[in-house]
Amino acid sequence: DRDVTGVQTCALPIWAEGFAGFKGLSATAFTPSPGDAEIEEWLKSLFAPGYAPIPPFVAADFRNTDGNARFYLGASVQAGRLADEVEIVRNLKIPLAIVQGSEEQIVDLGYLQRLAAPTLWRGKVQVIEGAGHATQWEKAEAFSAALDEFASSLPA
Repeated sequence: DRDVTGVQTCALPIWAEGFAGFKGLSATAFTPSPGDAEIEEWLKSLFAPGYAPIPPFVAADFRNTDGNARFYLGASVQAGRLADEVEIVRNLKIPLAIVQGSEEQIVDLGYLQRLAAPTLWRGKVQVIEGAGHATQWEKAEAFSAALDEFASSLPA
């Protein structure tokens, strides 16, 4: 048996550098068997405040994900066993596009804007107005347009 209490109740991040860019990351994302109320709250954080209807498949997919996968992801984060994304972005040799919704509740836009990203497309984070974390769902046309423009800007 394993004690998962720490993952369920701890304030993330324990490994501060690894999740410095998160402002509203819920421990539910790392909880093996969250309750319905926890899942519903977590779902609200994925979308812009007031966005409706939240697609039912998102909750279904979360519930169908093996709880061990969530648990071990959280344990890996806490143990610092993740790649250093800041260093990876700093040393990229290929174009990078970062797209974020203006109503994002999980990832801090200011953190992304401060990243040293020498190959960042257009030299800035692309912000889609009115979208949250699920930008590709909430504002599909704007997201697709940004993706198309990025792909079209790449050398052949």
